[in-house]
Amino acid sequence: MAEATTPSASRPPARVASIDAGRPFLPTLIGALFDGALVPDFRFDAADPAALADVTLLVPTRRAARAAADAILAEVARRGHGRAVLLPDIRPFGDVDEDGELLGEAELDLTPVIAPLERRLTLTRLVMGWTGRLAGATAHPLTAAMPTLPTSPAEAVRLADALATLMDQVESQGVDWGRLATLVPEDHALYWQLTRAFLSIVTEVWPKHLAEQGREDPTRRRHAAVRATAERLRAHPPKGPVIAAGSTGSVPSTAELIDAVARLPRGVAVLPGLDVDLDEAAWQALEPAADTADRPVPSHPQYGLRLLLDRLGVERADVVRLGGPDRRGDARRRLLCEAMRPAETTESWRGFADAISTGAFALDDALDGLALLEARHEAEEAVAVALALREALETPGATAALVTPDRNLARRVAAELSRFGLEIDDSAGRPLGHTAPGALLRLVGEVALGGWEPIAVASLLSHPLARFGREATAARRLGRLVELIALRGPRPLPGGAGLLAAFDEAIARIDAEPHRTAA
Repeated sequence: MAEATTPSASRPPARVASIDAGRPFLPTLIGALFDGALVPDFRFDAADPAALADVTLLVPTRRAARAAADAILAEVARRGHGRAVLLPDIRPFGDVDEDGELLGEAELDLTPVIAPLERRLTLTRLVMGWTGRLAGATAHPLTAAMPTLPTSPAEAVRLADALATLMDQVESQGVDWGRLATLVPEDHALYWQLTRAFLSIVTEVWPKHLAEQGREDPTRRRHAAVRATAERLRAHPPKGPVIAAGSTGSVPSTAELIDAVARLPRGVAVLPGLDVDLDEAAWQALEPAADTADRPVPSHPQYGLRLLLDRLGVERADVVRLGGPDRRGDARRRLLCEAMRPAETTESWRGFADAISTGAFALDDALDGLALLEARHEAEEAVAVALALREALETPGATAALVTPDRNLARRVAAELSRFGLEIDDSAGRPLGHTAPGALLRLVGEVALGGWEPIAVASLLSHPLARFGREATAARRLGRLVELIALRGPRPLPGGAGLLAAFDEAIARIDAEPHRTAA
């Protein structure tokens, strides 16, 4: 297991392992834990139902925590133990503040956090107040450069949401808002001055509001709790194994917690996909530089891991690779590594091309099972992906997943798969507005606030959850009648009264001409 090469007397060495990209992360992790290859002096004992009870496993998300529990149970079943076992304490990095044993009772200020809805509404009010003051100050020098500012509560809410996202990012990275004052020179463009003036909502008004209300920002509290947990672990190391797995430490507080875990007597950090085969020149090109002009591009997939290893004081060559050899997987990783090589070292592509031409690099292994599909449009792309996922069901034991940052494509594929009666487990979740209850609430709002516009009313009447106190079949039949009688003629006057008047007039016309139908 990797350990820091030059630990000080007061700073124990860090223990670090990695699981190659392309390997099943959790099964590999759990297998190494059971075999005793992960934590010193620990091996799973099938005869002891409480063998895992003292283990603490930290993972990036709650979804990962559920998957880790399933992986442990699958590993127990695979080994044929056939006994009940107590699961480890599995929790996401951000939820460590819920554990009194890890955090302690007096480690953190217990000021209540502001509720998400209250935070959003308060920021919206502050945004509207700021724009109103600036718009009214006709003599202010910034009004000449003032862009289009929010003119409605809906626009103010969107701007407040963007401001809240920025606040969370700044708090997550541990950046001091005070540095904002020196970021833009006084003689810079007025647009930059306007931005800095707008951010005074965060730097001046928001802290005063929290102090007056006796509340704390939730993001700041969460990261403070993670740091407090790290200090608690350093001061009082747990007796059982502690594993921090699957995180790149991109958030400073999480990196601090990983550092604390990796230095515990029975702790280990397990990194996801560290490229131990990347040549030294390319690895050195990722080294953070003090000069911003020479700073490497942080979008490289290994950049975050490089920063974390530097923080841990561990050399890449000392990181232990978990899992056995994988010829095809190794070839694919090498190909991807070359494709994403830092620009400063792309001269190495000549040697890689020579390795392909001479057969020294097995390109067939790297591309085995890989297919390229060129779709004419997004709809065809979604259908093709859905058919590929559906085809996997025809092969016993096969698994399939769609990995995409395009949420529109994900929704299209899910809709196509629904034709086969397949419900997709989307790891990104579903927006409330895209669920049946959320769509019903949205339609009610559109009808109430939109003056009972006919299209909104017809959509509400046809929604499967809109029952209006009746059985589903009766509600759909009556909704269809209302649409045919009142919504397919002249546009009713705004409001519910206008719809009722249009309905009465249509009924009166039908009664006057009984030989005609509403259709």
